[in-house]
Amino acid sequence: MKKLFQSLLLVALFGAAFFVPANSADALATVTVTLDAASPLPASVGYGLTGVNFTIFKITTADQSVALNQVTVKGYATYNYRWEGSDTSIKNIQICAQVTGGRECYWTMNQLITDSGSIHTASAQTAWTGGPIIPANSSRTFYLYGDIGAAAAGQFSLGLSSIGYSSQDNLGLYNVTNNKTVDVMGNNQTVVGLSGGAVRLTAPNGGESLVMGSNSRITWTDSNTSSNDRYTLFLVQNNGSNGSALGVIAVDVNNQLWYDWTVGQVTDASGSILPGSGYYIQVVKQYTDQLGFDDNDSPFLIISATGTITITNPTSETTWTRGQAHTVFWQSTAGLGSGKIRLSSCCADLSNLASGLLDVAPVTLGAGSYSFAIPATFPLGAAKLYVMTADENIYGAVYYVFITDNNAVITYQTISGPSTAVVNALPQYQFTAGSTAFDSGLNYKINWGDNQVDQAYIANNNSANPFNDSHTWTAAGTYTITFTACSPSLPNVCGTKTQTVTVSNSLAPKVDLKVNGYTSTGYQEPTVNIGSTSTVTITWSASNATSCNTYGQTLLRLTDGTNWKLDNLPVSGTRTFAVAGQKDAQNKDMTYATIGIQCWSGASPAVSDSKGLIVTWSSASQNLNISTPSPLSNAKTGVSYYNLFNAPVVENLGSYNWSLASGAMPAGLRLLTLNYPGDANSSLKNSTALITGTPTAAGTYVFTVQVIAYNTTTSSNITASKQFTLTVEGSASANTKPIGWLDGISKGGVISGWVIDQDHPNTPIEVHVYFDITDRTDSHPTVVTTSVERNDVNAVFGASGTHGFSFRIPDNLRDGKRHTVNIFGIDTDDSSGLANAALYGSPKTFTIKSDSANRHARGTVVIGENGTVYFLGAEIRYPFPSPEVFFSWGHQFAALVLANPADLALPIGPTVQTKQ
Repeated sequence: MKKLFQSLLLVALFGAAFFVPANSADALATVTVTLDAASPLPASVGYGLTGVNFTIFKITTADQSVALNQVTVKGYATYNYRWEGSDTSIKNIQICAQVTGGRECYWTMNQLITDSGSIHTASAQTAWTGGPIIPANSSRTFYLYGDIGAAAAGQFSLGLSSIGYSSQDNLGLYNVTNNKTVDVMGNNQTVVGLSGGAVRLTAPNGGESLVMGSNSRITWTDSNTSSNDRYTLFLVQNNGSNGSALGVIAVDVNNQLWYDWTVGQVTDASGSILPGSGYYIQVVKQYTDQLGFDDNDSPFLIISATGTITITNPTSETTWTRGQAHTVFWQSTAGLGSGKIRLSSCCADLSNLASGLLDVAPVTLGAGSYSFAIPATFPLGAAKLYVMTADENIYGAVYYVFITDNNAVITYQTISGPSTAVVNALPQYQFTAGSTAFDSGLNYKINWGDNQVDQAYIANNNSANPFNDSHTWTAAGTYTITFTACSPSLPNVCGTKTQTVTVSNSLAPKVDLKVNGYTSTGYQEPTVNIGSTSTVTITWSASNATSCNTYGQTLLRLTDGTNWKLDNLPVSGTRTFAVAGQKDAQNKDMTYATIGIQCWSGASPAVSDSKGLIVTWSSASQNLNISTPSPLSNAKTGVSYYNLFNAPVVENLGSYNWSLASGAMPAGLRLLTLNYPGDANSSLKNSTALITGTPTAAGTYVFTVQVIAYNTTTSSNITASKQFTLTVEGSASANTKPIGWLDGISKGGVISGWVIDQDHPNTPIEVHVYFDITDRTDSHPTVVTTSVERNDVNAVFGASGTHGFSFRIPDNLRDGKRHTVNIFGIDTDDSSGLANAALYGSPKTFTIKSDSANRHARGTVVIGENGTVYFLGAEIRYPFPSPEVFFSWGHQFAALVLANPADLALPIGPTVQTKQ
């Protein structure tokens, strides 16, 4: 009887460790990939066969012709054991189409599966030219072939993971690729082993009890022998899908059909073979290409020479039902006399027996069995099973037998999620279930009603923590989600819950916004200068939308007498406002405005699109100025000194260059143009200059600094200059104020910047944040610490440590109203507060709506558009650095949720570490 087998299963796996969804704007063709009805039914195939067809899949196009250009195949292998031979791979994987006269193959992938217990990814095989063409509104069928190595051993999985294609127009290849994740499930293909041929193992052949250390003759027959025959003997335990090779008994046995074995001795694992059950011996014949093998028809025991008892049935983690009879089987060495069976509830031991103790006596030891009933009052849960001598000195045990009720049921199931959805959207659902069966978890199966089924094992039976899953329906209609939960130990204990979902063809809206002819390209992009124009015209239109509202400035007065801040705009329209007379919240003349439109679809869940831009009133030449006030803060001889010169950034100005136009700076100081190539949002751009160094001579110095910027609109240089006075005091015990910058406020309401105490350049300091105040002495600030690493700051100041800060605006200020924030760096040495310094760029005004209702719940695992996966905290998102860390926390790809803008507005915290 042959015990060796393999199952080759075509499964759909993730195309990459963290798959990045394709940009919907590139999806120029509608393509579906399905299992073809002619795909092979389960069949048996042999080792060493070539061109085995594992599945047939069909690609169907709708609106355009496509060229199939990329295919990725993945495999998984779990080895039981292997015999002599080196060709142990699944290789020469081919994707082909049937054509007149034979096959037309487009990809051949080399050896795919070679190692035990690991996933091997074949890089996407590409056919950019000459690839198969599928005309519009047609289907084409493809075949997945592979060669099975002549000495492969174990279980294999082979899967079609992802397909890429390019849209076609009259069969002309565009340079547009749309990667599709496919889910094509094939049938199991049973791969039978090499024919045993003439080799037959005759002893031991099952049921024997071999004494550890004794001599036992292994015998076999071979009806096709020659003088060159060689035989290798292996010791194997638990033959089958969970088997493992323990070691080699003998190699190169020549010209004899027997071998005398010292029981328990193997060449590479001696000393680790223990008395027990489930042992097999495998004999393998080697002679040119005439391989053959056989093993015992059933397992034998290895018992101790000093007296042993081994329970042969039940095995570990068997489930028994109380109130019913169950049978124990055992083997023991001769001469042990009578004994007893003991069942003790977890977790009693022989020296401290707990309640839930059942002794059945007497039983006759040797090779025996005994049936007894489990009392209806025996405790539920794990129990230890013993067969022991009467004096309890020798025993065999099974850890554990699970005791359950015969009336176990699924007690509850819930499905939480929307009852309506939009085609190609990704709605989220939550599933929970519980049962009275003694299981640590339940098997979940979710049928989405469109031939896709998700399966998962959910730990923590009866847990309130839901299983999160999501699904995309590709066609409109009514679908029934069927949620099945089953007990792993009691397969008949299952429950079913359903929910109906109506999927509509509603499309996502698209907003087009123009201000004086400038077109918005994003949420708040670009920043444009409209010169000295007195009137600003806003035009917008939104397709697939039912309602619109504004965001940005709240006080703009339109020419029709209304304010721009509106919550119920039509889906298209025109508005104008005059530049003159516009005032901000501090009643100052406005010089810029943020103009934004957000429009919503009528679908559920609703989807929206936003466009906005920042408009400045004056010309570029008027905007170029040096905003740093004069005189500069005093310096002291022998004390390091820093100060910043700033020219506000204008959209069409670049290549700022700073220089000393006239006069002389104090000896020991120099002027630097900052051009740090790091963070694009850093305030340390080349529109900023730094005066730095250690002055050596006291005095008052007057000098002029100029900045030259290149105007990309007029292709000419623009110059601005300003005279400064700097006083250098004599050496004294001096304290230098902190210096820093409020970099900005993100569209998600996160404030960021940096500050450094010049007297302690390697030490983080406190930052005090005040909202809507005029006198900070009467207010209680929000206190944060510079805990964000800023390489740009460290590079400029020659410092180390963390000098950046980032924090989220509180929810009570996310009310759509205009607010002001003031930020101060706190001096480390001066407790009086007199040396605390207001940051450059502070105060700053902002207007933001609440996003807490849009953000996913704390604890949700989301994936961003760039493929990065985050764990959402209360106010921070924590990135996973790798799939290994992601899996170590028990997460699954099926539970990933697509991040929304509110999620991505949270500041990024430290990376998640591997769970120990």
